[in-house]
Amino acid sequence: MEGVGPGDVGDTLTYEGRELQRLDSAHNRRHVSVFGELAILRYVHGTRETQKHEVIPADALLGLPDREFSHLLQDWDQSFGVQDAYAESRRKAKRILGINQSVRSLEQMSVSMAEGVSRDGRKPDRPEPCHKQLRAELTREIDGVEVNAKEQIFSWFSEQVKLRNPKGRKKVVCVMDGERALWKMLLASVSGVVCILDLFHVLERLWQAAHCFHAKGSDAAREFVSDRLSETEPAVHVL
Repeated sequence: MEGVGPGDVGDTLTYEGRELQRLDSAHNRRHVSVFGELAILRYVHGTRETQKHEVIPADALLGLPDREFSHLLQDWDQSFGVQDAYAESRRKAKRILGINQSVRSLEQMSVSMAEGVSRDGRKPDRPEPCHKQLRAELTREIDGVEVNAKEQIFSWFSEQVKLRNPKGRKKVVCVMDGERALWKMLLASVSGVVCILDLFHVLERLWQAAHCFHAKGSDAAREFVSDRLSETEPAVHVL
């Protein structure tokens, strides 16, 4: 950081044919590496304070990643996560490096890296999603009556299937975690669905079970998880 400084390259700079202003005050960035946590004060360029910071010279010169964790630390975290639950990966990093990371940050890191691989590995002729919709529900009271979020969502699913697949000629695929209540609601709402069990959250449960019988970090615990994962790989069924 001493060699790069705050990245002050002048009041303005030209980026992609546009002139960007250096914002008045320097901005702090949290950076966590295998050596610990560091607060980096640097200048940013953009159109205004409330808009996206488009160019940050110091970040570019230092080769900083988009996220607050260094490339090496992300690599270590992902290596730990291959064999361990997030909570155990967090404990390993803290024990070895003295770095305290939240389970949530490790989850978000995995999702972000997976999305990057998905984008980079996408075939050029892959069609873009059509009519994609995102919906969320919370159980709440409406006119004094409790409305169940799960029932609302699955009712909406059923309506969407009827609208998009009225003759039943298309395959309908559902990816969910292992909560039994969800699968029961799906079965009651829609038939002929290709069901895929999402193992993303199963791993943590498997590690918890493994540590009931074997020592943490042991080969026996890893073998316990690997064996049960291999048993669940064909987790695709038609209901």
